[in-house]
Order: sequence, then C-alpha cells, then structure tokens
Amino acid sequence: MVWGICAVGCGLVHTWQQLWVMRLFLGVAEGGMYPATLILLSHWFPRKERARASAWFSLALPISLVISSPVSGWLIDRWNWRVMLVVEGLLPLAWLLVWIWGIFDYPRQAPWLSKPEKEYLDSTFQKELVEREPVSKEVFWRSIFAPQVLLLALIKLLMLSGQLGYLFWLPSALGSYKNLSNFMIGILYTFPFVVGALSLLYNSAHSDRFHERRAHVAVAMGIGGIALFAGVLTITRFPLISYLLVCVAAIGAFAGLGPFWAIPTEWFSRKMAGSIAGFVNGVGNIGGILGPLLVGYLNKRSGNFLYGFALLASFMVAGAILPLFLRPPAHQRTTTVSLAA
Repeated sequence: MVWGICAVGCGLVHTWQQLWVMRLFLGVAEGGMYPATLILLSHWFPRKERARASAWFSLALPISLVISSPVSGWLIDRWNWRVMLVVEGLLPLAWLLVWIWGIFDYPRQAPWLSKPEKEYLDSTFQKELVEREPVSKEVFWRSIFAPQVLLLALIKLLMLSGQLGYLFWLPSALGSYKNLSNFMIGILYTFPFVVGALSLLYNSAHSDRFHERRAHVAVAMGIGGIALFAGVLTITRFPLISYLLVCVAAIGAFAGLGPFWAIPTEWFSRKMAGSIAGFVNGVGNIGGILGPLLVGYLNKRSGNFLYGFALLASFMVAGAILPLFLRPPAHQRTTTVSLAA
C-alpha cells in the first residue's frame, strides 16, 4: 500500500528534491516486501518446490514490464510522464483488496484446502523447519554477517546492478539508435523480458528437479554477462544481432532469481531466514542505484552506451563466479547435501 502511494507521489512532484525524497520512500517501502513474501512462500511450498515458487513470484517483474512497457509509452505519448506514474501507482492499491481477502499466512488457514492437504503441508513444513535449526544458540549479528550471508549479499548486489542498469537504460539505448516513438520503444523493450520470464521458469524448475541452487544462479548470470558483452561488441556492424543478444542477456537478469531466493529459507533457521533475506535484499538494492548511475555517468562521458553496458556485463560475469564459493551453514551440510555438492 505504501509502495503504491509513493509511486503515485512520484507523479505529483514539482522539484528534483521532491522526486529524490519520494523515490527514497518508495525504496524503503519496497525493501521489506521480498523477504516477507519469501517467508510466506516457505510456509506453503516444500523445499523441493521452493525455487519454482520463488520463480512464479519473481515472474511478476518481467511480465509486468512486458505489459507495462507499451502501455507506459502510450500514456507518455498521449498525456505525459506524470499521468503514467499516477495511473500505474494506483494498481497496487487495487491489488490490496485481493491480498486481504485471498492470501493466508499458513495453509492451515486457507478455506479451500482439504484437511489432508493442510496436514501434509504443515507436517512437511515442520519437518524442514527442524532440519534448518542450528545445534547451538544463534547470535543475531554474527549470523547476519556470516561469510555465506555476505557472499549472498554481494552476489545480489552484482545481480541487481546488472539487472536494474539494464532495465533503466535499455529504453534510452533503443531510442538513441533509431528515431522511434515511445510506443515503439516500449514494444522493443518487451522482448528481452519475455526471454527473461521463460528462462526464469525453466531454470527454476530445473533447479528443483536436481535439488541444486548455486550452479543454476552461476550459469544464468554467466550466460547473461557473455551475451551482453557480445551485444556491445556487435552493435556497430550488426545491430539486429546485437539486439537479439541483448534479449538473451535478460537470462542473466532474471533466470537466477528462483534458485537464488530459495537459498535463505532452505539454509537458515526460521529465526534468521527473514532477517538474512532482508539484509541480502537491502544490500542488493544498492545495486539498483549503482548500476543505473554508472551507466549514466559512462554514457555522459563517452556519448554512447557501449562502456556502460560492458560494465553491466562484467558485473554479471563476476556474479557468475561467486556462487561457486557459497557453502551452507555447518549444521546444514548434513541435511542439505545437494546444495553443498
């Protein structure tokens, strides 16, 4: 609700200072949503389905961009950016009614489930909860700053730097190549996210099938980084091939989300999973500032997007290497062998 109000507020500002304040509040409102939802999903979906559940939730991002990009372009062409922000900011407020009436914290609260279904989901959740509990008492700050948590946060930082730098500047990069209307830019903007959505679902299902997380994050980011590098190198002589490679680069931005967000609720205790997911998401959100700012700076200095997108590609490649060093907590290595393999 607060997120939607802040989004509407961004369309009502009159100075850049007001816009900065509203964007800050919007980011604060968004920050708690992901960890809270991940904990909610862990109540409903067993470990063997966790990546797919996270993927279907994360699918909202590329799908919303596929739908909203041409609509946003049309709203800007027809009216202006203020109308676009206000109209789209009202949508979460409408969704609030669905959330209140249709979402439950635990399966046992859902009226549409049968008693055997409720018992199965609850017993599975309780069993997996015991497996996640450490043998000794946890110290909050020591758990938050554990090496594997810091590594997860760094991976998320690189992932989001590449992802949001890519999302933020792609319309401008497309617009600088040809004299296109905002509507046509919106149409071209959608195809990378169709690729991102499909790869997200496939990679997450594959991750659940083989009970493996780290390599599925690493390979996705590696493919994205290499494709984006290749797109930068071919843009001058082969613009169509470059655009297709940029579409493939969406794999790096999205395909790893399901396996990545399955990790906190599989590796860490009930007490710490939400806090750790929030910490990882919070550090990662710095990438939402870092990526777009660096691309904008390099574009201003060089006059084109080549260096900025090459930097985003390097973020993805670096992020592809780091998951190989992830290890679950010591108490998990006997119960989550597949994740440590």
